Parts: sequence; C-alpha cells; structure tokens
Amino acid sequence: MSGVLLKSQQNTTGVTTIGANNTSITFNSRGLASNQTNFRFCDNRGGNFARSVEVLTTGYIQSGDTPGRAVWNNTAINCP
Repeated sequence: MSGVLLKSQQNTTGVTTIGANNTSITFNSRGLASNQTNFRFCDNRGGNFARSVEVLTTGYIQSGDTPGRAVWNNTAINCP
C-alpha cells in the first residue's frame, strides 16, 4: 500500500486552530503509537471547512477527504 508522505496546502488568511483528543503522541522503536489521536484543523471559515487527521496506534496516518467531516467517525467537525 502506498500513501502520501507529505502534502502541503496554502494557508487561508486568519488564524488556524488545531485541536486534538490527546496532548501528545509517542511512537516506539517499531513505529507504533501509544494511543490513537484525532486532530481537527479549523480556521475563520468555521466547521464546514475544517479538516481532520487521524493517527492510528499502528502508526498509520489518515487525512479526511471531506471538509467538515471527521475522518475517524464521519461526523461534523465542531470548531471553537
């Protein structure tokens, strides 16, 4: 299986807020994470345009395809 190693996108104007369900991620020597962590990225456009990234305990990282929907459970992303 192949995936995107690094992807960049121009930031919108304004402030981007990053939220997560954990305060840190630790990987062991085999590349396994200590816990699953879900990130949400919000800007001044609100939840409908927010993006999500999920880091699984296996070390696999998945980004959401649909703006405003969480990759980990397909629900709406709530932005502060």
